[in-house]
Amino acid sequence: MLPIPDGPLGIDPRVDIVFHAIFADPANEAARIDLLSSVLDLELTEARVESPFQIGSYEDDHGVVVDVLAKDAQGRTYHIEMQRRAEPGLAQRMLYAWARLYAGQLERGAAYTDLRPVISLWICEQDAFPDSPAPQLRFEPRDLAEGRALHSDMRIEVLQLRRWARERAALLGRPAGRWFWFFNEAATAAAAPDEVLSPGVEEAMTVLRHFRSDDQLGALYRYRETYDHVQATWQKALEAQRREVEAQRARLEAQQVEIEAQQAEIDAQRAAAQAKQAELDAQRAAAEAQRVEIEAQRAAAEAQRVEIEAQRAAAQAKQAELQAQRAAAEAQRVEIEAQRVEIEAQRAAAEAKQAELQAQAAEDRARIAALAAEIAALRGGDTR
Repeated sequence: MLPIPDGPLGIDPRVDIVFHAIFADPANEAARIDLLSSVLDLELTEARVESPFQIGSYEDDHGVVVDVLAKDAQGRTYHIEMQRRAEPGLAQRMLYAWARLYAGQLERGAAYTDLRPVISLWICEQDAFPDSPAPQLRFEPRDLAEGRALHSDMRIEVLQLRRWARERAALLGRPAGRWFWFFNEAATAAAAPDEVLSPGVEEAMTVLRHFRSDDQLGALYRYRETYDHVQATWQKALEAQRREVEAQRARLEAQQVEIEAQQAEIDAQRAAAQAKQAELDAQRAAAEAQRVEIEAQRAAAEAQRVEIEAQRAAAQAKQAELQAQRAAAEAQRVEIEAQRVEIEAQRAAAEAKQAELQAQAAEDRARIAALAAEIAALRGGDTR
């Protein structure tokens, strides 16, 4: 066993080569079992490495990424990954990594019931879910209404290491707390305090001491740590550039929004002008219609006046005709009266003539009677 140094170990277990040396080395099964058992609340007795740690892969490969894969006695697969940066699409990457491992079990012709559970453990230095205050998150497919699990084969566990500072007291009361301590404070400690000490943590601390005492491991550690710093620097620069691009995009979008607002205002003014013009056109049309109606009414009134004049002229003509008829009747009456007078005169003359004739006849009868008397008298004298 390596002696415990006087000062801090100065070896960060979050650096990829150290992390994989601890958890991907078949010899460090105690650390692996302790991490999985305490964080996932399982009772494991075996965690065989499926992707063994190979130090040679770090000697000339700047981009090496090796996930830790292990299996237990029941055939369950454990995927352990140290995630140092909160990259875009991280949640989708978690789901994708789990899906690939789960689907990769099914060989051609195999049954779906042959699939075994896959559990992904993501240890995140930066917050994977900044809006969640929880230091540990568990994701499983469940029905939202009843809470019914779709299947227990899927499980994704996320540790948010930055929650350690605020949740230290609460986490130290849980088995997972010793690994929160390990990833946050082991680099600045010489040994693990009693409150977090376990065979698994001690095995992991021993790996840190190896990196401190072994020149080759120390050189590779510094190389990978520098690489991480360079990556972090580039990421910071890219993030700043991304923020600047986002800011420019936001400014452009704001300008676009302003332009669209101005355009909308212009469109609104144009629409208002068009509406006003339409209103004026409608008023003009209404006035024109009213004028046409008035003209029609005037024409109708004129036609009615002409008709009335025609009726008046007809009435006057009729009246003149009646007057003419009346005058003709009156003339005819006068003529008839004159004829009647003439007839009366004729009758009177006739009557006078008749009276004259009657008088003459009477006179003649009287003369005749006188003659007759004379004759009679004469005759009578002759007889005596």
